[in-house]
Amino acid sequence: MSNGDIAIWTSVAAGAAAILASAITAIVTYLVTKRSVASSEAMSAAERTHEVDLAWTDREQSRKLDAYVALARHVGHWTRQIGWAVDRGTFDTDPPTPQPKEDAIDYTSEALISLVGSDAVWRAIKSFNADVMKYLVAVGTARTTEGFVSEFDRASKEAAAQALASAQEAGRTAIATGTSLMELLRSELRAKRSSTP
Repeated sequence: MSNGDIAIWTSVAAGAAAILASAITAIVTYLVTKRSVASSEAMSAAERTHEVDLAWTDREQSRKLDAYVALARHVGHWTRQIGWAVDRGTFDTDPPTPQPKEDAIDYTSEALISLVGSDAVWRAIKSFNADVMKYLVAVGTARTTEGFVSEFDRASKEAAAQALASAQEAGRTAIATGTSLMELLRSELRAKRSSTP
């Protein structure tokens, strides 16, 4: 072999070594990049999942708050109306206390609570609505009985007084149920607010 041949083979070997080094570098770079991309994708997926969970929780809390506000308006309206009627029968004022104004009530509050409220709130609103209905029936009975009072019949006067007392008691029961329902709403909203990150 001549010096020219050795120089050629040395150049070929150096070129092959450079090509081999480039290939190894490319493979290592590919593997490192692939691992980095997979790690970034996993972190992004975890972050997206966390953000979706936070958004869902926020929407759920917003829906619950809207439902509880509607329910609070419903309960507040009926407790004011019943309270006024019960007090009117026992506390006459001069000038007379005007009847509370009608509130624009969402009568779908019971259905709304069944969708987003807790079981305890659902049972409490059903109980409150049942007590309001009992009160309304008792008021109707008292008015009907009062219509049949005879000035000469003591029993009819006693029946009317008893019907009025029953209506007032039914009203107080509805107010008490409404008050405990409002406290349940407050405690649930406070508990949710304090547990939300």
